[in-house]
Order: sequence, then C-alpha cells, then structure tokens
Amino acid sequence: MFIFAGIGAFHFDPKSGVGPNRPSAANLHGGVVIKSYPRYQVNVPYGLGLKWHLTSIFGLGIEWSPRKLFTDYLDNVSSEYADGYMQGNPRTKDWYFFYGMTLTMRLPNPNRPCFQNN
Repeated sequence: MFIFAGIGAFHFDPKSGVGPNRPSAANLHGGVVIKSYPRYQVNVPYGLGLKWHLTSIFGLGIEWSPRKLFTDYLDNVSSEYADGYMQGNPRTKDWYFFYGMTLTMRLPNPNRPCFQNN
C-alpha cells in the first residue's frame, strides 16, 4: 500500500453543445459574458494505492486520487448568471477524482550497462 501527495497543474476549456465542433463555453452563459477566469490552474493531488507483484517480471497497481482545485469554474458553473438564477455554490471550489490501474514490467539485468554484449 502507498500514499502520495503533490502539486499539479491543468488546463480546462468547457464546451457548449454536442458534437465535434462545439464552441468554447468559457466565460459565457446564455451568450452573455459573465466573468473572465484563467483556464490554467493549480491543483493538489493526493491519494492512495495498492501494488502487487504478479510474477517476477510483472506487477499490477490500482490507485485513487482526489484533486483539490482552486477554481469553481471547471464545469463553467458558479454563482449567478445573467438570467439571475443561482447556477452553483460560489463558496465551494470544484474537485475531480482520478482512478487508475497500472501494469508494470521489470526490466531484466538492471545493473548491466546497455552497451555490454554479454
């Protein structure tokens, strides 16, 4: 079992509508500009995981990691918009979660230089 924490960065660009040619919805609600916000942000990832040695060569790992964000606009929803209706809670910031699985392979002869012929 392992635990981890760190600092990360991400870029987000919320889209409007459905399909491959969706316009950016950042800063818009109902076609009205509501607030400009930076789409490059910092986050704090932390979490826990498990690793198993399946064989002497292969291993398997799983992990779970919530990401604490410092923006409330990941989904382009916060506060009130032009129509006057509350669209989110401006007192709380957004979060997202990462679940992952890894398959690892141990390389043979780790102490042997790669240029050696034997």
